[in-house]
Amino acid sequence: MLWDLQLVIEFPPGSTILIPSGVLQHSNTPIQKGEERYSFTQYTAGGLFRWVDHGFQKEDEYHSSLSKEEAVEEEVAMRCCWTMGLGLFYTLDKLKNLCR
Repeated sequence: MLWDLQLVIEFPPGSTILIPSGVLQHSNTPIQKGEERYSFTQYTAGGLFRWVDHGFQKEDEYHSSLSKEEAVEEEVAMRCCWTMGLGLFYTLDKLKNLCR
């Protein structure tokens, strides 16, 4: 269940899914008595992505190295980050077209 997107998705057995849990509330539905569910969870801290995006610099070092124009561009990019991230996911229409 992806609460923020108001979606309930049934994934086939053996599926691999990636959910950015820092931005999307999610949960599983209960299973029936006698059924089994297995999952494998991995976590990556968002700070690792920022470290790479900022040229392997600490956040304060990165921001202090920016010109005024670059700082404005960075601020705009940060405001658009969530929307950009959602755009990385396939829609059901895109998935249907891939299967044709």
